[in-house]
Amino acid sequence: MGSIFSTSRSISSLSSVIEHISGTSSTMPSRKRKASLNENSSDIEPKRFKLNTPDYVYQKLFVEGLNSDIQIHALGHTWRLHKLYLEQCEYFHALFQGNWSDSGKDEYYMQIDDDNICFKGLNNVFASLYNNEIEIDEQYIASICGAASMLNLESVLEKCQIQLADYLRDKEKLLICLRLSDRYGFVKRMKEAINVLKYMFCHFCLDETFLRGLQKSWLITLFSQQFVCVRESEMDLYRAIRNWIFLTECPYARLGDENSIALFFESSFFNRHKYFDLLRLLRVSHLVSLQANLKLIRSDGIIPRKLLKNVICDQWQMLLRSEETTTGFPEVIDDNEFYASCYRFGRAGISPLSRITWRRLGYFFGVDLLVTYDQGYLRLARNGSMAPTQHQISVKHVDIMKLHYSGHERRGDETRCIVCADNGVVLLDTLKQSKTFNLDRNVELGKFKLPPNGQKVSIHLFCLPFAPIHQLTHYWDDLMSWGGGN
Repeated sequence: MGSIFSTSRSISSLSSVIEHISGTSSTMPSRKRKASLNENSSDIEPKRFKLNTPDYVYQKLFVEGLNSDIQIHALGHTWRLHKLYLEQCEYFHALFQGNWSDSGKDEYYMQIDDDNICFKGLNNVFASLYNNEIEIDEQYIASICGAASMLNLESVLEKCQIQLADYLRDKEKLLICLRLSDRYGFVKRMKEAINVLKYMFCHFCLDETFLRGLQKSWLITLFSQQFVCVRESEMDLYRAIRNWIFLTECPYARLGDENSIALFFESSFFNRHKYFDLLRLLRVSHLVSLQANLKLIRSDGIIPRKLLKNVICDQWQMLLRSEETTTGFPEVIDDNEFYASCYRFGRAGISPLSRITWRRLGYFFGVDLLVTYDQGYLRLARNGSMAPTQHQISVKHVDIMKLHYSGHERRGDETRCIVCADNGVVLLDTLKQSKTFNLDRNVELGKFKLPPNGQKVSIHLFCLPFAPIHQLTHYWDDLMSWGGGN
């Protein structure tokens, strides 16, 4: 930020001061006394004292404008400042040292194009050049970022980034962090904010205010990440995008009235094509595994029917392949292919001391997966029995395809499990694993220390039971090659 000022006072007659303190005369020096002082002087460590010179400089030069050699006009205010201090900013350094029409003037009018910049923020940044400190609070952090960015004052921008680190775990403040990081190029903070969303978006997106504050570019960045946690299934992400599009297109509307949302998407003025770059990141083949989901998606019309038709056709082909062979999975699958194709499902709001079992809903190529949670222990089983297990939720029927692999081993099923506390802290991450599942085989996924204060936990699983026919973006690429489709 500003320069650090220090004052050093030289003592011209050290011996006279010592003699005055010791009571000896300066006209009759004592060699013995001097020798003693010289011997002890090496044992005394030098000390640095902070003086009030910066306060004096700030008051006289910045507040009172003493001996000012330039006036800055901006935002209806005039600052009487000094070129020597302003040159700490690259903006003014280039102005004063360059060959510009305003370079030699002692009066300068600044044009402020950034609507984040207000008088308080700009004044704080100017003041930091004189007193070597700056106060950054939530109310003016956007203005300070804007002013420091305009003046190209890296030291203040660095302090703003440090302040934004405290915004990452708060839902409302996270939006501020995203907005400022995106606008002013805080790459590190932007990555950290997106990383938080990978774990917490499935919870935060239930908040209408939070969802309304998101930008499309952030969502594209988020859904392009290696993984994104969901509360129940891929349908969580579809609903989040659906609601976000509705709020974006209808800024004065509110969520909650499904009829109004449905009517909007049925209307002729809705242009879905401008959202294809976001929609293509959804795993459409994972959305159509439940009849209710397919009905809603077809009714909304956000995803073109031609694309849905191609997806369902390939799903039928995969069903036949899974029925007729047990070798549909390669021996080795790399991380990129796994995370680009894996199914995402989970369960949120689990009491840490509970004992529950739940199954993934929807068609899953004959694999009926049961997840059991028992006070910090997690197990995954491939169910092959009609009989209920202890703590198992009640189900009306068992998927009719559950016996497709009866009598066979499922080799190479790829799984990953992540467990988070309510505050976003990761309690367990198994990373990607390959498991061999027989019917009714029970595999321990891991165990973790229960979170403090009874915080509820959310469990997120990523599983790939069968190699897909196409990469999931293939359908969108194919659609766009035909001009967008219907």
